Amino acid sequence: MILRKFTGWAAVCSIPMLIHAGAAQAVEAPTCTGSDECEQLWSRARNNLNLVSNMRIRLLTDSRIETYAPNSYSSMGAVVDKQPIGSGAYRVTINLECFRGVECNSLRTQGAELFYMMITDLAKKTPPPVSPEASTPPQPAALAAPLPSDGTRWSSKAADFVRYASCNTAPKANLVGQGPKYEAYAFACTDGDTMLIRCESGICRVLN
Repeated sequence: MILRKFTGWAAVCSIPMLIHAGAAQAVEAPTCTGSDECEQLWSRARNNLNLVSNMRIRLLTDSRIETYAPNSYSSMGAVVDKQPIGSGAYRVTINLECFRGVECNSLRTQGAELFYMMITDLAKKTPPPVSPEASTPPQPAALAAPLPSDGTRWSSKAADFVRYASCNTAPKANLVGQGPKYEAYAFACTDGDTMLIRCESGICRVLN
């Protein structure tokens, strides 16, 4: 498999990306079976979305990721879905959007193929299991930042949203509103902006 750096398109959607050179056929949307495999695939989808979209995430759930709409000719928006296909299996799909209806079907197709290729290839690069004799006891994962312990329900999900949206890699949740079915948080971004997040029934959205 050959990868080369792509740095721009004339007149439309010039976001930097890697594209597959000389692909013999279209790359299909990856599928998974079972909770562990699907959780890993969905995690790779979240972590690699920035390969094809340079817009901030505005919605993040267990089955859907939405970015903001593209705001210039050098940006692309994206919607990623985890769709059930029966017998406990799921398919991860992506739909890319260019600025203001610009015709860029070729770029959208290549972006989707890149996305599918990367989240599938990463699965193949998982290191082989280590023998029990050579393994070391697992260490507890360190939290990137302390989260509130005042009885809030979705502060952890809100913090994850902020990390995936590239606002702050070590977010600190500040509760600014709360009701029977929702919580609202303010997070300071590393670029000086403030991101407002509202979580309802475990689903978080950005408010600003």
